[in-house]
Order: sequence, then structure tokens, then C-alpha cells
Amino acid sequence: MRNSSKISLSLKKRAAQIKVLLMDVDGTMTDGGVTFLSQTEDVALEIKTFDAHDGQGLTLAHIAGLRTGCITGRQSSALPSRIRDDLTGSATTSWT
Repeated sequence: MRNSSKISLSLKKRAAQIKVLLMDVDGTMTDGGVTFLSQTEDVALEIKTFDAHDGQGLTLAHIAGLRTGCITGRQSSALPSRIRDDLTGSATTSWT
């Protein structure tokens, strides 16, 4: 017996109405930690760690026909790079 048969028809209908998956970055697509590496007295390099499983989940969302995107209150050069790797063609970057 397949696990999908355990999902109620009502839930399947509600889930089918979802068109966009929009998520925060820090703590959702990352482990929540932000590491600063001192370069000079006035400059620090910010390091974020993204989980590879998120990339797989986003790929599955795209296969299911969902559009995906992310929002963040913290601008980072790592985010556009991650978007190019995992969300190519379907994401918008927005800093609030």
C-alpha cells in the first residue's frame, strides 16, 4: 500500500491549490547560524551554511509545478549564489 493513500481527499484538494512556496532564508534554508570571519579590524566575512536537503526539496517542488522564492531581512552575497544553484529560473530575491 502506498503512503499517499493515507492522505485524505480533502487535504489533497487543499494542497493542489498551493502555487507558490515562499520562505525565509535564515533558519529556514540555513542552519540558523551566521559566522563572521575577521578579515581586518573593520571588515568581517559573513559565512552561511545551506542544507543540501533544501535543494532537493526545492527541486521536488519545481517538479510538482510550484514556483519558489525566498525573502530575507539580511542581505548576503551567498544568497544569490544559492538561488542560482537551486532555484534557477523560478526565484526572486527580495531584501526587506
